[in-house]
Amino acid sequence: RIIMVIDILTLNESEVPLENMMLYITSAGGQTLGKPGGRKTIVFMPGSPINDCTSNIIKNMKIYPCEVRIGISMGEPVTESNELFIDAIQTANRFCDIAQNGQVLVSSRVLQPGEQNNFAKVVPEIEMIILNAADENFLRQVNVAIHSLLSEQTFNIDILSRQLGMSRSQLYRKFKVLTGSSLNS
Repeated sequence: RIIMVIDILTLNESEVPLENMMLYITSAGGQTLGKPGGRKTIVFMPGSPINDCTSNIIKNMKIYPCEVRIGISMGEPVTESNELFIDAIQTANRFCDIAQNGQVLVSSRVLQPGEQNNFAKVVPEIEMIILNAADENFLRQVNVAIHSLLSEQTFNIDILSRQLGMSRSQLYRKFKVLTGSSLNS
């Protein structure tokens, strides 16, 4: 299955009509997982028109005072943790955490044979970044390191770069190339 995580950041949720977003999702064959909160987790079958759905969501939300970030991943139903699609859900959530406003981060796993056509066409209205396996692994390591270091009072970029085994400038450059934003944002 393909997992899409959508995060809508706004000061006033009543200003953002989610009906349109849900219409795009259901028309593309997506089903929302029953999780409370502003972050939506949607499951799609392979072959679903996810690119069109994503494009419609981003374009529609641009007219409201909100930020929209999307992460998309694909995974096996059951992994070592025995929870359904947990690895794909975690990856999509990580991508959603890292994405900037109007940006979509997509796992290379989604581009398996038969899925390339869903992401092959370029949609100028949205910034879609398709990550290869090495880049996904790097972003996962950054995310894990940040979460493990957040509780330390002395946490800074130098400590993060040492934990990742790279120089500060390498870390900045690689993160900027992958996400289009700096670690300071």
